[in-house]
Amino acid sequence: MKTNVKFNVFVLMAERILQLGGALFVSGVIARYLSVPEFGQWQFSLQILAYAGTIGLICGAEIVLPKIAKGNVNKVIINAFILRLLFGFIALIISTATVYFININYNVKIFSAILFVTLIINEPFAIFSCYLQSKTNNFPLSLVRVISVSLRVGIIIFVCILNLNMYFFAVAWVVESIVTGLGYLFCFMKFKDENVFFNIKLIDFSFMKSLATQGGLFLFGQFFLMTALRLDRIFVTKYANGDFVGNYMAVTQLLDSIFQFAIIINTVFITSFIYNKAKIKSNDLKELFKLSLIYIFISVIGSIVLYYLSDYIIYIIYGDKYKISANLLKDISFIIPFYTLNILFSSLIFKYSKYFQYLIVNIIVSIFVGCYVYFQVGVNNYTYLIFTPYVYTISSLVFSFIIIVRIKGEEK
Repeated sequence: MKTNVKFNVFVLMAERILQLGGALFVSGVIARYLSVPEFGQWQFSLQILAYAGTIGLICGAEIVLPKIAKGNVNKVIINAFILRLLFGFIALIISTATVYFININYNVKIFSAILFVTLIINEPFAIFSCYLQSKTNNFPLSLVRVISVSLRVGIIIFVCILNLNMYFFAVAWVVESIVTGLGYLFCFMKFKDENVFFNIKLIDFSFMKSLATQGGLFLFGQFFLMTALRLDRIFVTKYANGDFVGNYMAVTQLLDSIFQFAIIINTVFITSFIYNKAKIKSNDLKELFKLSLIYIFISVIGSIVLYYLSDYIIYIIYGDKYKISANLLKDISFIIPFYTLNILFSSLIFKYSKYFQYLIVNIIVSIFVGCYVYFQVGVNNYTYLIFTPYVYTISSLVFSFIIIVRIKGEEK
């Protein structure tokens, strides 16, 4: 398999475009199938799933696991898998109990309960993709993800054609998760190096505890990151009327797709960036600066297009029931450059900083977002909550920049 970075960037771009198209197509089909309030409830269930999924991120992800491994790949893979599986069950129990004891819509509870099954599949089996992505061997993983997304699209269409119960939408996500997880395992067994293996004899609870200790800071960092990204949606769902919630969730779902697109495009760069031990910090900063200029230029163009075509985009994807969404999308359309720059800054922090610094940044950012959301909810101004991503990214960039300046100073 090719391990060329440029080839993998191309593969990831192609895959993500297909995934983005599939996700938006599915979202549009569901938006037309359900009423506006029901669509808002469905999207909120997906938000809860994403929130709960942070619990399963113990011992890191694609860009963190390599630092923990330190050459001991075999031992890390088996112990990280068991650890994530354990935390997946913990997340399943905590999340299911939470949605049934808090005052939310009944449909949200049912949707969420079905979706939570994916918690014991997604993050544990993602360990195998972590290994391959660390080798920039992304083509087989991309193929698996495209197949699983296509399967989800097929199930959604099948549900709508047969006019089945709305809860079958959640089943589509479970099936996709199972196919993706088993696909990751198959790719790992087929494309791993000869000296890499998955052996239960390497299970070491003491080592597992060490992984949990090291990865715990990343887990909590991700938890606060998800808090900053999801807090506005929680309050909108709880206090705003059903039609506004549906429109708001339509726009934020589109934003999530854009955010994930930016993350995937940067994944190969970030992983190779962290693995390259020969680089000097000042050279890394120069490389990051050059890449930032290119990405920001492309992002600004994307934002301008998004702004002027927002009416058509909302109509094409979600239909004419979501008129409020077009104005909301205009307000938030210039978030793309902020997303991109924030991800690039994070790559440098992951390589040279301690995990507690990543945690501190996300805690501070969550506080800023929390204050903003609290103020807007206090004056019943739910429309202005759409600007929350600006609050998140700007505050994150400021504090990330402070850490990067400190990193640069340590080289002297």
